[in-house]
Amino acid sequence: VLPKEERGDSVESPIKNKESEELLEKAYRGYLGEFHVYFFPTISGEHGLLHGVLNLQKKDDSDHGKARMVLYTNKKVKKDGDLIEVTREYRGDFRISLPMRSGYCTLKCEHTDESCFFVFHHFHIFDNLLKCKIAAAATTSAGSNKRPTIHRMFICRKEIENEADLKCIQGQ
Repeated sequence: VLPKEERGDSVESPIKNKESEELLEKAYRGYLGEFHVYFFPTISGEHGLLHGVLNLQKKDDSDHGKARMVLYTNKKVKKDGDLIEVTREYRGDFRISLPMRSGYCTLKCEHTDESCFFVFHHFHIFDNLLKCKIAAAATTSAGSNKRPTIHRMFICRKEIENEADLKCIQGQ
């Protein structure tokens, strides 16, 4: 590894001070709150999009936030004579890295011991709310092989109910 002077690094290690805290606070603006997420199932025999609700919040005592996602599996089970939709709940951390210009979310489902990770490009949107974003997601396939998978995830503020819009998200 070359010394820092020879690498040409321009990013200093973060030092906690009022200015850096204000900069990080601005970076989170518009990225917090409730989102709907859409992505393809990781089982090749299943079609359509999976839908979930992602909530990103800032922790008061930390430079990163917390995340909670409820995933609707498109499966139903009978309970007490009623059909109930199966959901999975994931909890974890959300943080924005200014030097990397990226947002990161690391989540874990306690029920299945599955972890997932997604990353997206971050840019300052100042006092606006983020409306939508594409993220790269890494997880384990839901099939019997349980292999690592990488896929895209669509994140948006409003639930998409229009079939034509859902088709548009699916792409090719």
